[in-house]
Amino acid sequence: DGKADIWSLGITCIEMATGKPPHSLVLPLKVINLIPHSPAPRLEGNFSKEFKNFVQQCLTKDPLKRPAIQMLIKHPFIRQSLPTSELKKVWSRTDGVNEEDEPNNNNSSSSNNHNVDESKNEYDDDGTAPTVRKQ
Repeated sequence: DGKADIWSLGITCIEMATGKPPHSLVLPLKVINLIPHSPAPRLEGNFSKEFKNFVQQCLTKDPLKRPAIQMLIKHPFIRQSLPTSELKKVWSRTDGVNEEDEPNNNNSSSSNNHNVDESKNEYDDDGTAPTVRKQ
């Protein structure tokens, strides 16, 4: 059902945002035992509330309560992101996401409030991705 992949996505988001995965200072074999008995990792720092919430949703401990990809692609963090046409191709191959499930991203800079030239897929002047930067 992809729930483990959703967890991995949350961990990857933390690692990409902070430069290191949760529990990076703990030996790998200890981390394996630590994960089931610890609260879910949280993204801390100067990131947008949408990004933090997206990561929190991905890292829901109970797999039965963890959202499926069909729900996550409707999350505000994804909806305000750059166009998802490439992601949609992957989703449709792996999880049967229909085209109508794709967030409405129309390459118009008026559709979001970021300083991004979406035709060039550029980051902001400070090097951060516009959907991650604190608003």
